[in-house]
Amino acid sequence: MVTEQEMSRETPVSEVGPSPRLAGRRRDRFLFRVPPDRALELAADPTRFPEFNPLVRVPETSGRVEQVGNVYHQVLALGPIELSSRWETVRVHPRDLAGRPRPAPPWTTVEIGQLPILGTWRSTTRYDRVKAGTLVTHDLEYQLPAGAAGRVVDSFVMRPLLTVALAWLGRRLKRWIESAAG
Repeated sequence: MVTEQEMSRETPVSEVGPSPRLAGRRRDRFLFRVPPDRALELAADPTRFPEFNPLVRVPETSGRVEQVGNVYHQVLALGPIELSSRWETVRVHPRDLAGRPRPAPPWTTVEIGQLPILGTWRSTTRYDRVKAGTLVTHDLEYQLPAGAAGRVVDSFVMRPLLTVALAWLGRRLKRWIESAAG
């Protein structure tokens, strides 16, 4: 369940070097009632994404999101239409996040995605230990056309679509992580 949503043009939790103009931004926060290590253990495994998102499949064995250089492909199936995307982890903090035992939170992972038609996206996820479990802050940045066209696309297509999609995915992810951890 989404505990707080912010449509924000603020600086995201983490920045990564030069990239295409990522003008669209969205921030979501989710509270998972599990320890951070368990939340990351489940959420950072791309091969398990279809367990909470029935619209995607991950066609090949993949490494984990907390490993810099990890690449995975995700196929989104919307009826007869299939869109394949490529995601690569470009930064983690702390650097030894994939080690065991893990360093103490907070933890951050940054992935760059290449999506057909939609261009380059950056996904930054931060895991914080809180009294109730784990607060996950997810910043999503995405390409938009320049100028007025980009503002129209963002206002009338991307923001409404992402609001519905991420609220739905957030609820499913929360249920999945909390039930898998139990």
